[in-house]
Amino acid sequence: MIASGYPIGISPGQVSFNVAEKDHRSSSALTNDRRSSMGTSKEKGRSSNSRRFVVFWPLNMRTGRNPDRITFLTSRQRRSVLKSWRRVENKRLLGEEIYIQIFMQKPVLKSLFPFRAVPVNDLHGNMLFTRQAAIFIDFIDNMVAYVATNNGRLLQELCTRVGVSHALMTRVNFDPDWWYLFANSVLDGIQKYCHPNFSCGPIATYIGSRSILAWRILMKYVVEMMSDAFVKQRQANVRAVLEQSQQKDESMTKDGCVTDELPTRQNGC
Repeated sequence: MIASGYPIGISPGQVSFNVAEKDHRSSSALTNDRRSSMGTSKEKGRSSNSRRFVVFWPLNMRTGRNPDRITFLTSRQRRSVLKSWRRVENKRLLGEEIYIQIFMQKPVLKSLFPFRAVPVNDLHGNMLFTRQAAIFIDFIDNMVAYVATNNGRLLQELCTRVGVSHALMTRVNFDPDWWYLFANSVLDGIQKYCHPNFSCGPIATYIGSRSILAWRILMKYVVEMMSDAFVKQRQANVRAVLEQSQQKDESMTKDGCVTDELPTRQNGC
C-alpha cells in the first residue's frame, strides 16, 4: 500500500505563492487601460508565480516520490506505530518480558545465549539477560525510527544484517520460522500500549485495532526480510563449502597423479 498525503513537515498552509496584495483589488477599480495592460502581462505574472512556487515546494515533490519510502504502510499507520511505541515507558522491561515469553514457548532458543543455564524465573536479575534485552530494544527502536522517517531502505538494511548474522551462527541450527514466534511475542507485548489510557467503548477498540494492525503489517515485513536474508546467506555458505570441497578434491587428485607418475619415470631411468 503506497503512503498517501503530504510529506512529513509539509502542509498546504506552508506553501506560499507570494501573490502581491494589490493584485486582489476589485475589478470596478480598474480602468480599461489597466485591464488591457493586465491582459498583456498575464503570462509574465504566471511565469513569475510559477518560479516562486517551485522555490517553496520541497525538492522531492519536484523530482518525484521518495524512492526509499515505505510502501507497505500508510502515513496514518506509520504514525500509529510511532505513537504506540512512545507510550512504552520502560522499554527494557518490555524487552525482557518478550524474551521470557519466547523462552517459555521455545526453550531451545535460550541455548543461543550466554545465560542458557539460568532458570527462566531468575532471568530478570541476570546482567547478561538485561544486556540482551537492551540490544533487542535497540533493534525495535531503530525499526520504529526508520518507520517514522519513512526510510524503507534503512529498514531493509537493518533486517538484512540481522538475517545474515543468524545465518552465520554455528552453535545452534537456527530455524527462520522461529522469527514468527518473535513477531507474535512482540505483538503480544505491544498490544496493551496500542489502546488509549481512557476507556471509550467502540472508539478505544477502533484505535487499538488500527494500531495493532499497523504493527502486524510491520512485523510481517520485518520477518520476511530477515528470513529472505537468512536463506540467501545459508545458500551462500553451502556454495562456499562445496567449492572448498571441490578444490580440495581437485588438489588431491592432482597430487595423486604426480605420485603415480614418479615410479614410471624412475623405471625409465
